[in-house]
Amino acid sequence: MKIFDLEQEILHCWNVTDDIKLLVSYFCDGPEFENMDPKLYDELMNKLFAVQELYDLKFNKLWNTFESVCGDYHRYRKIAESTEDWRVFGQ
Repeated sequence: MKIFDLEQEILHCWNVTDDIKLLVSYFCDGPEFENMDPKLYDELMNKLFAVQELYDLKFNKLWNTFESVCGDYHRYRKIAESTEDWRVFGQ
C-alpha cells in the first residue's frame, strides 16, 4: 500500500463525523420528530454530539500519528538514499 492510499483511506473513514452530522440534521429538521419529547430529543442529540466528538478526537489522533510516520519515513528515505542500503529500502 502506498502512503497516498493510506492517507485517502484515513480521510474516507473520517466521513463518519459527517454521517453523524447528517443524522443530527435528520432529527432536527424532520417533521416526524417535531412532537418528540424534549427530554428524549436532548438525550438523543447529546449522544450523537458525544459520538461525533469522540470520533473527531480519534481521527485527529490517528492523523497526527500518520503525519509523524510520514515524516519518519521521508527522513529515513533521505538517509537511505545516501547509502548503499537504498536499493534494499526502495524495493
